[in-house]
Amino acid sequence: MDKMSKEERKAAFARKMKLLDLYGACMNNAGKFIEEAKILLQHKAFPRAAFLAYCGIEETGKAQLVADFYNGDLSEKEFKSAYYSHPIKAAYTGRVVQLSGTQISNEITIIEKFSMQVDKKRGKSLMESREPALYVEFDSNFSSILPETRVNQEAAEAMIAKAYKVWRHILEMDALTEGIGARGHFK
Repeated sequence: MDKMSKEERKAAFARKMKLLDLYGACMNNAGKFIEEAKILLQHKAFPRAAFLAYCGIEETGKAQLVADFYNGDLSEKEFKSAYYSHPIKAAYTGRVVQLSGTQISNEITIIEKFSMQVDKKRGKSLMESREPALYVEFDSNFSSILPETRVNQEAAEAMIAKAYKVWRHILEMDALTEGIGARGHFK
């Protein structure tokens, strides 16, 4: 077992506290994206509302990346790479956690392996769903196709509902388990 000096322990603790602050900032920002999306929806700015709701999903995914890094489930290199990857952030809230272990009794299982899988195709698909909300396209005759014609009220409401559900579920799991990230939610 490696012994850390007092200074190393202090530095490690300070880093953990900064990661907790970063986690909270990401979750708070995700909530703001969702609330602002609702305001845009009320003002019938459906494409922008859908886009901000999508940003809420990505920001919630980013918070989960921070949490899993905090818990030691991602290396620093993996964390930094994923933190700036739109498809991974979009998919990360739907990551699949696999636990395997030895069952000691009906009540006790010793977890021996903990792994996560992220469906990058799902993330890419989610990310691509934001494009119609942002950009003007053109058809075969070079006529403009505006975001307003591609994202309607129903689509904006669906994206907001999805973002809120994901964000709220994470907050509830944080409170219920008194932990963050996949590992924190499985204690």
